[in-house]
Amino acid sequence: MLNEAQDYRKEAESATETVHEGVNTFAARIAVDSYTGYLGLYGPGGGLACKSTPRSVSGFFEGAAASGETRNVKSATDLGVPLMATIEDDRDRDGYGDLTQDKCPTSAAYQGECPPLNLHVKAEPARRAILVKVSVSRTASVEVFGQVGWNYKPKPGLKTAGDKPTRLIISLQGPKRTVQPGKASSFRVPLPKAVLRRLGRLGPSQSVRAKLTVAGINLAGRETRSHLRVPLYGRGPGA
Repeated sequence: MLNEAQDYRKEAESATETVHEGVNTFAARIAVDSYTGYLGLYGPGGGLACKSTPRSVSGFFEGAAASGETRNVKSATDLGVPLMATIEDDRDRDGYGDLTQDKCPTSAAYQGECPPLNLHVKAEPARRAILVKVSVSRTASVEVFGQVGWNYKPKPGLKTAGDKPTRLIISLQGPKRTVQPGKASSFRVPLPKAVLRRLGRLGPSQSVRAKLTVAGINLAGRETRSHLRVPLYGRGPGA
């Protein structure tokens, strides 16, 4: 309810629109930090008001007010404002509503569709790691991770003879860093000791396969993932 003893400040206003008879719909945009006040109507020809049913109390003041100006508001019984508005969230605080005005609510830099992120990746095994080179179309936070797996038969005594081989999965984890467009960035994914021991038991014609995922998130919050397989050849007898 309006308090005549309290002054009210004009926070913001929309552009001037032409009103015709009947229902008028405008894509007006009024950006505010929080909505705890009131909405009003004013134009070059004065304000718009209507009889209110059921009975209510509205407020008014005479003359125009500049944004940020504080004015005293008088109450008026049975006076209504012929206005309905949609209040929308604004997660990235860019002044555009997330529901109808902002197609990229994760970044204040874009109001259209969030720009995509393109990744170009290349990987090759080194002695104790896998080296991954990553290029991006836009600045992004990039992480590399994956796994290596192979079958093995448990030692006698741990399981009964004739059991099927068991699958062993070893996780791989590389660094996470910001990559800029225009220059490839190198990521070193260390090979755990268990993987190095396995490669030491295999001949050069044998291999295990590493599965890697390169995950990138750009400044607009768009995520892109690239998956690749890297053969790791044996380093044992005959290598």
